[in-house]
Amino acid sequence: MKNLITIFGAFFISSLVLTSCGTDDPKENGEKAGEIRCEAQEVEEAMDDISDDIQDLDWDDDDERAEIADLQMEMADLEKELYNLRMEYISLENKQWTAIEDEDDIDEWLEDFQEAMDDYIEENCEEKRDR
Repeated sequence: MKNLITIFGAFFISSLVLTSCGTDDPKENGEKAGEIRCEAQEVEEAMDDISDDIQDLDWDDDDERAEIADLQMEMADLEKELYNLRMEYISLENKQWTAIEDEDDIDEWLEDFQEAMDDYIEENCEEKRDR
């Protein structure tokens, strides 16, 4: 339970810090979100590679069991990194609430944000490989 409170506390504090920093501009935030999505894609691909490597190892072999443990630790580090990227993305998307003056502005803000993010991804991200 204490770990859960710590995680939520860290999320809350990071959300406050990230939403209070930077700009409310949907295009700038969309580009940053696109960059985060590209980075998250790379992390997910690395996680897939590790998962494949683990599947190829034999748990009954002592040396390979040690390698599995090392790979699992790498996977845990990547999961943390992916979690942090997702929190950054959420913080950028939540800037819509400080950027709009009335309810009608939200659709326009989100449209600009999404368009800038999609453009960044299309121009800069490698295509996902077949799974």
